[in-house]
Amino acid sequence: MTTITKRKQLIKEGFNKVKWAVDNLTHRKYADELLALEKGYEKNHRAFCDGRNLVLSANDCAKYYAVHHILDALENGTRHNVKSYIYIKHSIFLAESLVENYRSELEAELIDFDIQAFFDIQDQLYQEVA
Repeated sequence: MTTITKRKQLIKEGFNKVKWAVDNLTHRKYADELLALEKGYEKNHRAFCDGRNLVLSANDCAKYYAVHHILDALENGTRHNVKSYIYIKHSIFLAESLVENYRSELEAELIDFDIQAFFDIQDQLYQEVA
């Protein structure tokens, strides 16, 4: 198990790399849009799990999933089409579109990122405060 600080640093590093890769390519801040979607999902999730005191903030978990969707699309390809839009989280759809449009920029930015360590912390996202 990684320490809380290491988890937070890895999430922050991953999100910053995505942000550097896709923001300012056009007039849109794609990483911020992706994060805003995930924040909404995370806040809804936490409202459903009311009363749990979690180690990572909603913002940390939202950043994790924003990066997770990008990495998943880079590793496994884009798997969804327009028909899927009403069934999946819109953040997944946006992440897959970003990979389709800016794969080279994302791969260049994430070349030295520890993707496996990032995926390994998923089971620890919702650790409760002891």
